[in-house]
Amino acid sequence: MVNKVKEIGKATYDSIFKKVFSSKENRKIISYLISNITKINYSYIYENFKYVNTELLKKKYSDKGKVTDLIIYLKEEIINIEMNKYVSKGTRIKNNVYHHSLSASSIKKGEKYNKAKKVIQINLDGKGSKIKKLIHESKMRDKEGVYITDNNYITYHVNLEIALKKWYNKEKLTRLEKILVMMQLNDKEKLKEIAKGDEMLMVFGKSIEQANEEIGVYDKEAADEFVRQIDIADAEEKGTKRGLRKGIAQKAKEIAKNMLKKNMPLEDISELTGLNQKEISKLADN
Repeated sequence: MVNKVKEIGKATYDSIFKKVFSSKENRKIISYLISNITKINYSYIYENFKYVNTELLKKKYSDKGKVTDLIIYLKEEIINIEMNKYVSKGTRIKNNVYHHSLSASSIKKGEKYNKAKKVIQINLDGKGSKIKKLIHESKMRDKEGVYITDNNYITYHVNLEIALKKWYNKEKLTRLEKILVMMQLNDKEKLKEIAKGDEMLMVFGKSIEQANEEIGVYDKEAADEFVRQIDIADAEEKGTKRGLRKGIAQKAKEIAKNMLKKNMPLEDISELTGLNQKEISKLADN
């Protein structure tokens, strides 16, 4: 007999996140989430909402496919939502790579660059986030911080742990904060408790449970195995960190070269790519 338990896989887990956030029944809550983070009109998002393939454009045939978490096309914008369970230097560089690749892929052959869609990156950041507030907006600025060097790139960092801490401290939560907390819970009863009385949140909570059922992490044995596999994946990621660093560093240099062509300040390039200014100066000399 299957032992049903209260604990389920969190919506921050990769497979659960993709299942829940690519579900058409959550179109309202995803539109609400994007609207409250970016301040773009909710109705505009909901009416123009279109999921697209999450595989980024390849520069050459030999390139390995890079898959983002969630890409949504609107009329004038591309929204990329990334779930970063752990935040590190590598995570930040990876997200910047995705951001630039998406902008490039929005331009069709023969089109002018001013036809490119605005690319908005939303990073849902878990452990390791250094952002001191719930939502932080980031834009590329010049050395003096006066002019925005590229209006087509906007990044929003959302610190999930801030919302969770408020919930632990029994502080009053906004609807947005409730969504962020629900993503981090693995207790069915607590999910229902937070969502109670709010139809949108109740649909969201039910979809998290349903995603667990479909993936097979609803009963205790399967849940334990699911968590074990995540731990293994985390261990493997740490074990291959050196190799990943090499690949990420190479990509960061490619991005830095493009930024140098736009005459961006070394400080900004360093912040966005993770390269130090000495490395960037060498690229400029070459």
